[in-house]
Amino acid sequence: MEVQSELAAEFVRVFDSEPPEAIQWAFREWRLQSSFFPAIADIAKLISQWHGGVDQQDQKKIEANAAWNYVNEYLGEWGADRLPVYSGGGQKTSPPPLDARTEYALRRIGGLRALNHVDLEKMPFMYRDFCEAYSLAPMAESMAPLLAQQFSEQKLLGEIKQLAKAKTIQGEKLPGKSPKNAR
Repeated sequence: MEVQSELAAEFVRVFDSEPPEAIQWAFREWRLQSSFFPAIADIAKLISQWHGGVDQQDQKKIEANAAWNYVNEYLGEWGADRLPVYSGGGQKTSPPPLDARTEYALRRIGGLRALNHVDLEKMPFMYRDFCEAYSLAPMAESMAPLLAQQFSEQKLLGEIKQLAKAKTIQGEKLPGKSPKNAR
């Protein structure tokens, strides 16, 4: 009985801000689609449909596709090198900066230069990689401090120095360190 009350409390917590009509509609739709009890994600997806929205996966795909289109237009206007444009009066116009998420996705596919020189046969693969990177960018940004700490240059240098100091392994000389192996 305790598990059921905890599950009910979780549903109430998650969908507290939703209108009761949306929740009732979602559960009614779920009963028509499945004979199993729904997960919270299942009901959330149906509530999103009730609101007239798209599900989260579709929203991510649409957003990544819009970013891909923008990057291609940006490339056409500013070029791979992002050089400023000078008007007839000598006025300099610099390209606008790209947001961090788009920059991350571009780095993952090799940058504007790689996009500029991609073969038509490879374009679908580059598009796929860009969209995947665009979707992962927020997670990558949030993990950056942890990864910097885990894979920092100082840590790497410390491990290399430790390896260099190791002169014996179980009392034997390391290969390449004895005079016999020297040429």
